[in-house]
Amino acid sequence: MIRNLIPRELYVRLFLYLALAVTLIIAVFSFFLTRQQTHNAINEIDRITLQRVSQIKDNADYTLQKMKMYAGRLAQDQDSNAWLTASSEDYWTYKRMEQNVNDFIGIEPFFHAVFMVNPSINRVYSSLEGVNYIDKFSDQELLQLSSSEQARNLTFLNISRSGHEYLLLSMPVAKSRVIVLLDKLKLEQFLIQTDPEQMSNVLIVNQDAEVMLGRKSDDTTKAVIAKMSQDEGPSIIRLEGDEWSIRRMDLGAQSWRIYHMTPLEALHRNVTQTQWSMVLSFLLLLLIIWVILFWYSRVNFKPIGSLVRTMQEKLGQEATTASPAEAAQIITTGIESMVQRIEQLDRSIKDSRYLVKEENLRQWILSGSLTDTIKRQLSETVPVLHAEAVYLAVVRIETYAAFCEKYDFPSRKLMKYAMANIASEIMEHTGVIGEVIDFGADHVVLVMDARSEQLVIVDMLEKLRTSIDKYLQFTVVAAVSDLKTPEESLLTAYEVIVEASMLKFLDGVDRVYSEQDLTLYEDTIRPVMDEEIVKELIQSVRLGNQTMVQNYLKQLTDYMRGMTNAECKLQLTHLIYELMKSFKQLDTLQGMEGIQHTLDKFQHLNGAIRWIEDFLHGVMEDLKQRSTYNRKEEIATEAVQYVMSNLHNPMLSTDMIANHTSVSVSYVRQVFKEWMNCTLSDFILNQRMERVKVLLATTESTVAEIAEQTGFQSKSHFFTAFKKATGLTPVQYRSQALE
Repeated sequence: MIRNLIPRELYVRLFLYLALAVTLIIAVFSFFLTRQQTHNAINEIDRITLQRVSQIKDNADYTLQKMKMYAGRLAQDQDSNAWLTASSEDYWTYKRMEQNVNDFIGIEPFFHAVFMVNPSINRVYSSLEGVNYIDKFSDQELLQLSSSEQARNLTFLNISRSGHEYLLLSMPVAKSRVIVLLDKLKLEQFLIQTDPEQMSNVLIVNQDAEVMLGRKSDDTTKAVIAKMSQDEGPSIIRLEGDEWSIRRMDLGAQSWRIYHMTPLEALHRNVTQTQWSMVLSFLLLLLIIWVILFWYSRVNFKPIGSLVRTMQEKLGQEATTASPAEAAQIITTGIESMVQRIEQLDRSIKDSRYLVKEENLRQWILSGSLTDTIKRQLSETVPVLHAEAVYLAVVRIETYAAFCEKYDFPSRKLMKYAMANIASEIMEHTGVIGEVIDFGADHVVLVMDARSEQLVIVDMLEKLRTSIDKYLQFTVVAAVSDLKTPEESLLTAYEVIVEASMLKFLDGVDRVYSEQDLTLYEDTIRPVMDEEIVKELIQSVRLGNQTMVQNYLKQLTDYMRGMTNAECKLQLTHLIYELMKSFKQLDTLQGMEGIQHTLDKFQHLNGAIRWIEDFLHGVMEDLKQRSTYNRKEEIATEAVQYVMSNLHNPMLSTDMIANHTSVSVSYVRQVFKEWMNCTLSDFILNQRMERVKVLLATTESTVAEIAEQTGFQSKSHFFTAFKKATGLTPVQYRSQALE
């Protein structure tokens, strides 16, 4: 009877034996794996919870201490302290204090409002409402709370206004007080990263069990906290039939506590669902294995047939039935095709090395050094790295404003590329060892081995100026540095010769300028006017604020009224030079003689100032017109190019990009968001991440070296940003890329 049940076919019997063995193995394995998965899930949640609580603790300690420090710095600041300790009202003291408070609020996003109380003059200043009498101030409750016993010793207090929650911090200054309201919502978003959809709850409470930060606790949460043990390890508490996983950690500086509470009901439900999913998956896998085992002996050539069809699809051939010889030929052809594509990819990577080399050379000049790994990579292709001393030279397009009007951004890039090629050919022809680096904007930089004498380099630069004028049809100005050793700052030398290249505006001579020329100019003209006012004047022009431009010009006018005629003309010359240099219009007056000739037309200071005001008004109209019509795309393109050329610079900021594109900070942000569909800061971070991925996959540089090369200011910021962007650590990403 039993013998009759045994199949006669051998492959069927083998299938049954193997199926039984596989079934037993999978049953044991699935039982073990589901139990292990449950254990690992709980451990992983606990690990993530501990990591999150530790991070919240560190961030909270640092941030709250920083808030106290900022409040103290605000109170002790000279301008603020002058108003707080004043015994009588003074308008300018108030304005300086108000400006100082606005500056502090501007740099610290957690500051919602600042109040300055001076009983000596019966005044209270609010950053929201301005100055008022103390007894007429709209929020008397706030004043009473800030002077209460609770608010002493820089203690944070809860306060609610207009449906919003804040933390109050009061600091006494003699008889006066500085009161700071911190935005709890922003603090919670930064410290706790609150998310209403999260099931877990994070609370930061003070020593009186009052919730300072986090979701407001209900009765269940309070009961859980009451039953919580005093140790900082994980605890499982059962309350009214529900289980809670709780971690508690003390904040060192504030005597506060952090509670992280996670209901385990959802966890158990998810684990059960996962277990059932695994069981069903194992059953499906078992069924698939049975089918494979049953058909294996009959379709043992099926994998080879699938491989042949895949090769035909990849090669673009028609899928046909092939003989064994034809199948072998198709597989051979497919492998050869893959090898060719890999070789093409390798050539593409080699082509990208030029861009990497130029980026590393820019980093060398801007940071003053290169890592040993990069030096080894560049040692064969960049001989100037082995030089004992070097010269730096800048070749700058003279009339860059007209150059930008004549050529669009892609055309300007091609022209700059042609400049670099001409420079490389002339250096090679004259025997000068060096490299040409495009620094963006209006100039390129030449780094040359100092074994060539400076006279030879000057002669080479003269030939370069002549060749560019002849072949590219625009004029350039060249400046060369003194001999620099590797120990000296190349960044300083670069900044000096960039400034020296602008001296043609002053003397109008066609020649190669040097550091000595700049020193002679600085000894001749030493500005005595307030440089900060000049900077604010330039910024007001970029913002199109006519009123502020007039105010700053009035301040400069008042400053120069007490000078002699010669001193006044000297300062006016310096002012006009700085303005035209900032707006790339050095060719407007044709050099120093043009400035002096223009100033000679005016019989008094007011006439010269009116001329400057008219000039700046024209600049503002030009900026407004270009921004209004067809410049947005060009601004976005220039911003992208500038970011890509300066990713290695840790100080890269929106201010630098706005200055490069000659528009205001707010406008460059608006245009970039409009054209790129992302913020500037997000774009910079994303491009740095992409650069990091390339370097991890194609170089042997250490992780620390790559972080430095891509502009991250600290290793911790780099690791956090990379893990958030990729879900992997840099080492894990490199391992996967190499595989």
